Amino acid sequence: MSSLRVTLLGSGLLVPVSTGTLAPGQSLALSVIGPELVASSIAVVRWFRPSRDEYLWRFSF
Repeated sequence: MSSLRVTLLGSGLLVPVSTGTLAPGQSLALSVIGPELVASSIAVVRWFRPSRDEYLWRFSF
């Protein structure tokens, strides 16, 4: 997969994540901190497959 990006919507702090390519089997760790994450925050992971189709994984805390 390529152009992996993670963004945080709402309150909290997420160190910006941007990587060119993540090979199958590789992993990426990140930390999100904030006082009210459960009440007001959503994280979105975006990436592109080799076909250039965009995939989104959205989750709340």
